[in-house]
Parts: sequence; C-alpha cells; structure tokens
Amino acid sequence: MNMTWAQITIGKFREIQAILDDADFDELTKKVFLYSLMSGQTIEEVRDIPLGIFLKAYSDSLEFMLEPIPQVIPIYWEHKGVNYKVTTMINELTAGQYIDLKEYAKEKDNIHKVMAVLCYEGERYDGSTHEARAKLFNDEMPITIAAPLTAFFLELWKQWSEISLAYSVKVLKENVAEWSSTVG
Repeated sequence: MNMTWAQITIGKFREIQAILDDADFDELTKKVFLYSLMSGQTIEEVRDIPLGIFLKAYSDSLEFMLEPIPQVIPIYWEHKGVNYKVTTMINELTAGQYIDLKEYAKEKDNIHKVMAVLCYEGERYDGSTHEARAKLFNDEMPITIAAPLTAFFLELWKQWSEISLAYSVKVLKENVAEWSSTVG
C-alpha cells in the first residue's frame, strides 16, 4: 500500500485532516485511524496488528505524508474526458463566483466547494452546477491539483483584500474631504 499524494482525493484529504485535528486522539490512535482509512482495513483489524508490525507497516506505507504536497499550479483538470478550466486571476471571476468563493473560503473544510468555484467546464462559471461539481471534486480530484491552486488563490485573495482595503480607505478619505468642503 505505498501511496503518493497524487492518489489522495480532496475527500480523503479532508478525512486525513479531521483525524489529525482530533484533539481527543493521541499520536498512536491517529496512526491507527489513518492506517485504517488508507488501507481499507477496519479499526478493529488494525488494532489487532502487533505493535511492531503495525508501526513498520504504517511507516512504510504512509511515509509520503511526511513530504509536502507538490505545488504545481494547474491550468486545467481533466477527468473522464471533461476538461475543467482553472481560474487563476481574481479579475476573471464573475460577481457570482466571487460571492460564492468568499462564502466557501470561510471554512477550511470547504476545499471541494472552493475548487468547484475555481474550476468548471465550458466557458463560464455556472453556479447552478456547483453542488454536483463540488461532490465530483471531493470524490475524484487529487489533492495535488486542489492544494496548490488553493494556496495560490488564498495568497492572491490576501493581496487583493489588502489592495481593496487600501482603495476603500482612499475613496472614503476623498468622500470625507468632498463632504467637508461642501458643508463647510
């Protein structure tokens, strides 16, 4: 069961993250749950493996998780003959995409929903197909596609927010100056 990040879907990544984030689990329990998740064995089956054999199997098969997820930003994702365009420029977003993206980006567990805003088939984003696309991406899209795109977009979003805030402050100051000269 030697795996790579390319074999991990968004959904599987979300499950991995939930295990790693669970404060009630000690490190060995997390390893048992992760190994169960990745191997397809039940928790009970994994718990019955002798500790030395389990730790070796865990180390051998899940060592890829010690490596960072490759950060190559895709320009599209092809799945079963369908090309999903990847939006990488904030100014290319429609108002609807921007609103949806802003809503879904509030929660860290929404990577599949964020991807369904940034990646779509055809020429234009269609919000009415978002839910089906989000499910498909959760179940099928490799994290090696989603993670670098998410990281890239969040950095752009941060820069965009700073520019937008600076612009809003500038406009507000200009309006205050104009109102002051009109009143006074």
